[in-house]
Amino acid sequence: MPDGGKAVFNFTVTNAGNYLLETVVSAPDESSNSFFVNIDAPPVDPDMIWDIPVTTGFEKRVISWRGNGDSSTDQFTPKSFKIEPGAHTLVIVGREPGTLLKSFTIRPAPPEPPASP
Repeated sequence: MPDGGKAVFNFTVTNAGNYLLETVVSAPDESSNSFFVNIDAPPVDPDMIWDIPVTTGFEKRVISWRGNGDSSTDQFTPKSFKIEPGAHTLVIVGREPGTLLKSFTIRPAPPEPPASP
């Protein structure tokens, strides 16, 4: 993993469930639009790359994971994290210079639609 700086945020959830990470980020171009992201452990390259659609200034984006996808098509869009009650850490590692994180919100993911019969 490149030496891109790292931010670790502590948070607590009271209810088990699936959660999304909504952020406010600046990703000005295709060479400045990604981070490594994970919860409760260091992110793993290349699965946990978040490829951010290019922004104009700071814009809201929900975190995705590349997984088996590529830089233009992440496999997990959005990435839902299964989180148990208790203390946790969000780990964000810089991947490309010029990609900026302003803020984030952890919120419950919407329920998944029922499977078709």
